[in-house]
Formats: sequence, structure tokens, C-alpha cells
Amino acid sequence: HLGEARNAALECLDELAKHAAEARARSLELTGDLQDRITILEKTSTAGLKPAPAAPANIDSTTGLPKRSEAEAALQRALESVSESGPGFYAVVFYVHRMKLTNARFGEAIGNQVVLFCSQHLAMAITQSQDALFRWSGPAFVAILERRESQASVAAEIQRLLSVPLNRFFETSARSVYLPVKVTGEVFPLSETNFAE
Repeated sequence: HLGEARNAALECLDELAKHAAEARARSLELTGDLQDRITILEKTSTAGLKPAPAAPANIDSTTGLPKRSEAEAALQRALESVSESGPGFYAVVFYVHRMKLTNARFGEAIGNQVVLFCSQHLAMAITQSQDALFRWSGPAFVAILERRESQASVAAEIQRLLSVPLNRFFETSARSVYLPVKVTGEVFPLSETNFAE
């Protein structure tokens, strides 16, 4: 029995060594890919590029989304369009957490990338063709959704979509950081509120 146990232990050790070698190879490959990306970023100089044209006054320069003033006008229009028989209109407020800490620790360039990433994620995951997404102020967004479902259903769907963990690498010419991103959202039915609220 000791011989069988020893053989089983040796097989386990061989298997562990094989997995460790595969993990090292994957790690080296990822490190090489990351180093290639850093090298490309370091070689890319913005000195010879023309500055980007200024965004219109009603468009957020970081995300390309309409600003708060446009959101307020859209909310006013949606409130006027609320009817008993048609689809419901919902305002959804989204908040990106830890942005002050992100900006303080990694710089505004990384912070702007986080905000842009969140805006793109919300636009793809939450909004449909008839919906509108706006940059409110700071790390906040507002979406106006047109849905036939109840508030509870819309809120459950928003929470389900926001519960998916978000994380990725954000890069500048000086650094690359891997950050988790947390976004929360709250749904407000426009049929039960007014513009001031």
C-alpha cells in the first residue's frame, strides 16, 4: 500500500508541476503583451498632433454625451409626454464610486478614462434605441428610459446589469493600472414625480 500511495503522490506532484509551468508560461505571455503595449504607448507622441476640436458647449468633452442642461430639457419633455396608456418613462441616475480617490491616486487622465469606460458600458448595457443617456455632473450619469414594464421590473433589470463586476486596465503614457469599477443606479418613474423633484 505504501508503494501505491507513493506513486499517487508522485503523480499529484507531477500534475502540480505541469500546472505551475503552464501558469508561468501564461504569466510571461501576458507580461510580454503588456510590455509591448507600454512600448507602443511610449513611442506614440502627441507633440505633432493637432489638438482635438473643442466639444460643443452642450456636449461633455470626456464622454461625448450631452451635458446636464440637455438632460434637464429631456426630462422636461419626458414629463410632458407621460400618459396613462403609453409606455412609461423612467429616469435612472447612475453614480461611479471612488472617483475622488481614483483621481487623487492615479491622476485625472486615468479618472477620465474610467468615466468614459462607464459611459460606454452604460450606453451598451442599459440603453435601447429609444433611450437617452446624459453626463450629469461629476461621476454621475442620467438615463431616460422608455419601457412598458413596471418600475419594479425596470429597477430589477438595472440592478442585475449593474451587479456584473467591471474591471479593466486603464493606461496613460506613464502608467497602466488595473482597476475595479463600481457603478450603482436608482430608478425613478417620471409618472410619479415632477420636474423640481
